[in-house]
Amino acid sequence: MVELVPLSLSFAIGVTCSLMACCLGIYPGLFAYLQSNVQNPSRLRAGLLSLGFASGVLLAVLAVSTVFVVLQLQLMSLMSQAMLYVDIVGFILMALIGLGYLTGRTIRIPLPSVSPPTSFLAFRGYLAAPVYGIFFGGPGAAHCTLMLVIPIIFLSLSAQDPTAFFANFGVYAIGRVIPIVVIGMMLQDAQLRFLKLVASRSVTINRVIGIIIIISGISLFFVT
Repeated sequence: MVELVPLSLSFAIGVTCSLMACCLGIYPGLFAYLQSNVQNPSRLRAGLLSLGFASGVLLAVLAVSTVFVVLQLQLMSLMSQAMLYVDIVGFILMALIGLGYLTGRTIRIPLPSVSPPTSFLAFRGYLAAPVYGIFFGGPGAAHCTLMLVIPIIFLSLSAQDPTAFFANFGVYAIGRVIPIVVIGMMLQDAQLRFLKLVASRSVTINRVIGIIIIISGISLFFVT
């Protein structure tokens, strides 16, 4: 049975993920670019573009969760006999990641930053927004978001139910796209003020992320 605690933690990770500087700074410029070939850019159009982008992020996260579900189904017989060890490994990893965010020494897997393919350069408008969302929901922001996905993987494994991957990754994706849609609905001046406000709170946001990840690691031993 999917528990409320993993769902809540996954949602919180998604929201804080989108508020990190490496993710947050992408969206205003991207939305401006997507509608820059329109003579009269509008708030409504920007909002619709942000919704389209968010749908692409949701699709990318759905694809990732499907891969993990398939892997879990293949390895379920082995993992059911070793869940305690899986939880211990997950707790150690999350403790290290969480302490890193708390102390400002973030542990990162050295993934390269991937730029959009050159074929995207002239691709704008409503049809382009979901495509960019899929890209930035997957490889385009993996160097920034991968460490925050690790807790969701272990929270889902701990449930020993493949549907937990869809549930936890689903609420993570919803949490992640909420700031995106909010930013997309803002006027340009409001976007800049919001970015400055969040940037000035980056240390606090990292500490919140660290606390959420540590709590996620502890919850592995109590939530099934």
